[in-house]
Amino acid sequence: NGEGFSKLEKLILHEGLEQIDSRAFGYSKLKTVDLPKTVITLHKDTFKGNSEGLVKVYVDQMEQYTKFSALKNSGHTIRIKPSEWTTDDFTYENTVVTGFSEKGLLKSVDKIELTIPDKTPAGEWVTEIGGTTAQDTDGLFGGENILFETLTLPSKVEKIGVGSFRGIKLQKVTFPETLKEIGMMAFHTNELKEIILPDSLTTMGQAAFATNLKVQKIVLSKSLTKIPRTAFGNTVGYAPYTELEIPEGITKIGNNAFNGNSLEKLEIPKTVTEVGSSAFMNTDENQTLKEVVFHEGLTKIGSNAFAYASIKTVD
Repeated sequence: NGEGFSKLEKLILHEGLEQIDSRAFGYSKLKTVDLPKTVITLHKDTFKGNSEGLVKVYVDQMEQYTKFSALKNSGHTIRIKPSEWTTDDFTYENTVVTGFSEKGLLKSVDKIELTIPDKTPAGEWVTEIGGTTAQDTDGLFGGENILFETLTLPSKVEKIGVGSFRGIKLQKVTFPETLKEIGMMAFHTNELKEIILPDSLTTMGQAAFATNLKVQKIVLSKSLTKIPRTAFGNTVGYAPYTELEIPEGITKIGNNAFNGNSLEKLEIPKTVTEVGSSAFMNTDENQTLKEVVFHEGLTKIGSNAFAYASIKTVD
């Protein structure tokens, strides 16, 4: 078709095809193409002159990806097919998932859901998700152009490491009843709408769910004894959740633990002895808190703990 462009918008290639030559589908209107596993030769100009920009050519095998992406392609890019997640999309250390494999990282660019398998390639149950450092803003499963809306965790996971799922725009996650520990900043800077923690959870790191400005509901584990600093805090803006039940058994609520909320009424249980600085501080434009109930046993309320509340009387 030369530079007149064809009307070809969809292309289906079948297994058995081995070679595709120069400009075989040039000057078309293709956007994506799935390449059969049998293709061993793909010319760099196969899709030259495509009117819709670079054609996304999806392959299943890393061998194809490595071979074809090494070409200086003039009309297409090579990508791994965003198929279902498998064990070989991740790396492991014993029963700990330590990150994406090369294939998994390539696949993640075109996925909006992340499912971490229940078992390792050796058939053992996954018990832990590894972590990064507090300085790593991408987290263990983040990076350029890597964003997920939903997360499915291994059904028997017990621990989630530091910064594991930080900054990936996550909207939904369900925690299994086996979970015991969530590390510092594990879900920092996401878009979670609900945070429902299982009663199996006993330990949570600071800022574990900080900067989730779309949270509408928080359910705390009845096995927690401390809410760490900035656990659910928002240093900029506020989240829309209006209710919060703090379970009996909590003894300390850390600094900035719930700052930036939309609470209207709050009861501090009798087991709490200390409420940290700015723990429930709000903003000047969101003075929603009208009632707080305290009990005997509380020994310390930190500075600005309930700043910008609309409380009119105190007994």
